[in-house]
Amino acid sequence: MQLVKTFPPQVKEWKHLGVATFSVKCETLPEEYSFILSSPENTKEKDCIYFDVDISKKIMNLVNRKYPFIGHIRYRYLIKNKNETPTPEFCFSLVKDAASNYAVYLHNLTRKTNLAGIKINKADFEVLKNDLATAIENWKNNHS
Repeated sequence: MQLVKTFPPQVKEWKHLGVATFSVKCETLPEEYSFILSSPENTKEKDCIYFDVDISKKIMNLVNRKYPFIGHIRYRYLIKNKNETPTPEFCFSLVKDAASNYAVYLHNLTRKTNLAGIKINKADFEVLKNDLATAIENWKNNHS
């Protein structure tokens, strides 16, 4: 496996409502991750696959059960796989990269706001390995 290209992040949703929508009873929820592996339609890249990492961070107002903050970003990687199946461990190395980039993006956009100092937890392989294995298995089933 070889990383060929990292694409610019794609903001899927970014909602940061005014300070008035945050109450003392807000909870910062753990990050949510989702993964998609797909084959490029471009025949020049036939021995490559895309790996998409979606990361979403939310803060919930516990009084009204609404989300005054949602930050959902997709990171896309092009991987030369030489017709081999990627491993969860290899994919996780890209998840760590995406999480690190997400933390920097979040910091830059919130540093002078009421969300200054919001943290992103480090991605945990043990927590994500089953989801990674499922994404890999789905790709194998759709492209074999």
